[in-house]
Amino acid sequence: MSRTIIKTKNPSFEGKTLHEIQKLAGLDWTASKAQSRYYYKGEGMKTPQMRSHEGQYSVIRDDNGEPLGMVGEDYKILQPSYFFEAIGRLREHHDLELIDAKCLRGGSLISVQVKSREMMELKINDRDVTVPFLNLCTGFDGKTRTQASGFSFRAL
Repeated sequence: MSRTIIKTKNPSFEGKTLHEIQKLAGLDWTASKAQSRYYYKGEGMKTPQMRSHEGQYSVIRDDNGEPLGMVGEDYKILQPSYFFEAIGRLREHHDLELIDAKCLRGGSLISVQVKSREMMELKINDRDVTVPFLNLCTGFDGKTRTQASGFSFRAL
């Protein structure tokens, strides 16, 4: 991961490395899959039995054991560090500015926004400006796709 200082509009990230920003954003953890298990106590059973649900897994945070979602056996985990490593690689060729990085719903969704100084701002009458950004996000719930999408906002 890049050890250079990154440009940012977020005051708490100012002058920090990507690794430090990952930690400040609460994204310095890993996730793993664990076989889904449950207790079953059928009629006439004195003690419940532990059973596993074949092909079903819980995605859990390795730092605190909190469940993030349920997935199938083919689900591939994309670690939070991937986004910061990708930004480090992109910065080798592009002038990027980190806008925000956050962990939502206890970590079941993560999002990182960047702006490239190479992206053109659209100006109308020198007052109405539309600013483009790139949003990188993923979820650990088995429903949210990992994606990079462009978005913009109109600065008034």
